[in-house]
Amino acid sequence: MLKGQCSLVITDVIMPRMKSSTFIEGVHAMRPETKVLYMSGYAGDTLQANGVQDDMPFLPKPFLPTTLIEKVRELLQTAQPR
Repeated sequence: MLKGQCSLVITDVIMPRMKSSTFIEGVHAMRPETKVLYMSGYAGDTLQANGVQDDMPFLPKPFLPTTLIEKVRELLQTAQPR
């Protein structure tokens, strides 16, 4: 049984052993309400090839800590999970 709550997962798009889309599928299988924020230094076709669509919450690297805080606040205040 899973305990606790997970409101938001922040993940890099490109990871060494797993695609972020596979990771997020697993997260959503356990916690469908969990929102996702993707980040990456890559852009365009590389993002789409790894399952990140234009309408998904995304932060391009590098970013300032304040930008991360603002994006997290924005996502946690929205009603619909991503």
